[in-house]
Amino acid sequence: MASVARNYLPDNGGNGAGKERANHRTTTIDPTAFESTSQERGETDTSEGDLWTSRVFANTGLRRRRPSRTDLRTYITRGRDFHHVRKKSIGGTGRSSRTAYIAFFTAVLTAVLIVLSRQTTDRIEARIRTENLRFLSNHNCPAPHTDDDDGHDPQSSEGQGFPSKERRLAGGEDASVDAEVACTVADALSRVSGGRTVALQVPGSDVREKFFKVNGCSLDDIFADISKAAGVSLGETPEYISSLLELNPAASVSEIRDLVLYFEGDAKKIAEVLKKAKTTSSLKQREIERCGHRDLGFRPLSSEEQRQMADRLGIRHISSSPFMVSSPQLGDPVGIIDVKGDGNCFYRAISYITSGSEDHWIAVRVALGNWMEQNLGEGAPFASLVSTDELRRQETEERKRDSSEYAADVPHCFKSPDLMSRRQLLKARCFRVKHPSLGAYATDLEMDAMANLLRARVATFLQGSIDAFSGRKHLDIWEVRNPLSKSAKAEEDELPVVYLRLNRFDHFQPVTQVSSPFHRLILNSHFDAFYKEGLESTFL
Repeated sequence: MASVARNYLPDNGGNGAGKERANHRTTTIDPTAFESTSQERGETDTSEGDLWTSRVFANTGLRRRRPSRTDLRTYITRGRDFHHVRKKSIGGTGRSSRTAYIAFFTAVLTAVLIVLSRQTTDRIEARIRTENLRFLSNHNCPAPHTDDDDGHDPQSSEGQGFPSKERRLAGGEDASVDAEVACTVADALSRVSGGRTVALQVPGSDVREKFFKVNGCSLDDIFADISKAAGVSLGETPEYISSLLELNPAASVSEIRDLVLYFEGDAKKIAEVLKKAKTTSSLKQREIERCGHRDLGFRPLSSEEQRQMADRLGIRHISSSPFMVSSPQLGDPVGIIDVKGDGNCFYRAISYITSGSEDHWIAVRVALGNWMEQNLGEGAPFASLVSTDELRRQETEERKRDSSEYAADVPHCFKSPDLMSRRQLLKARCFRVKHPSLGAYATDLEMDAMANLLRARVATFLQGSIDAFSGRKHLDIWEVRNPLSKSAKAEEDELPVVYLRLNRFDHFQPVTQVSSPFHRLILNSHFDAFYKEGLESTFL
């Protein structure tokens, strides 16, 4: 984390005095005059640098001026100003010299301020970590690792400082939701580093080019976006955010960011929205409601679970296990794998999770279509997944979008959907699922069917968007689909989970890492911890 120094240096551009000094310093004499003058003064050039300097002056035909200690440039360079004089001989001016020195001293000053700011930031971060570790200890919450004595990375213990589900069910001091929130926030702030409340882990080279960080999940992202959209400096951004938060205490820093982006930095419009926004629910209460699936956790598939899923999908080759960073609680996605967005992204994402490669998406489509055809018919075990009216509505919508030359191959395509039976509608739907050339996207039906086919939960994070009228960011929640089978429900807590992110452009992406729950509250607490100290810096 670094601080951007404000440049208060005056503009000392070229002026008449500079030109006069330049003319005075470029007076030339006979090259031998320097040597004779030096001998008369009893000076001897014995060092290699001085001999080289003498040759330079002899070649240029310039007088070597005796350094004046009142001249800042010659004082700093200890009299070795021959570079400056040589520049004059090839057409340089006093203005260009002054500009170069101003740039040099500005760079030095900026570097010094950056170092000082970083030291200040480090001290504040250390204090925040210490205070929150003390809070975790005093409230009987397990603290994260703080050293590497056992060979573990201190950043790898995220999410260990809040009450577990079992401890809350058992009751005690930390059984309340308020205590859970407090411990979760303290745990995240005990790992503050460079504006981040989560240590993002990057996959290996095999999928690194497909890996993306979810923007807006750390203060450095938020500061950069607001600074650019609002036209304020990075150093002034904390004050800008704080002034807007005062208008509505229930707003989050991430919502301020979205409002700034939506209104392109128009502070007047943003203020109007925040003043009108409801404040009946606190940010903490809103976060508790938003993070209702936090106890689901974020657990990678075991090798056996992955193999079983691949077998059910007809995938014979498993490239690798999908890259995932486990967490005992489920927060917001911070890392994702981006699959190709060609209308098959849901099937590509499932292929990546179950085989380590998105290339088996056609096999996934075919397997799902076959399963639906066998299990969703009238009287079939999973017929309750979809009603006949819903199948009819889907077929009607698909025909409106049909532009493929293969549309005529869809069963019963010449019959009105209103006159088709459930069996006919289901056959048409399954045909569309199995044939990607028809361009049928995955819907709620396909997602529910996939959960039952894989015998796993399908957890999808629905990315939210800001409401310009209420000032609230809707969604940003996890939606979990469970299998319908009784045997699966009996073992619900032990079921594997497939984690996806559905962005605002209806594009599915496998999730690689999540933050702690109550992420918006964590960001606000992190912001307050710095701003109350008067630290106006940028997080890089």
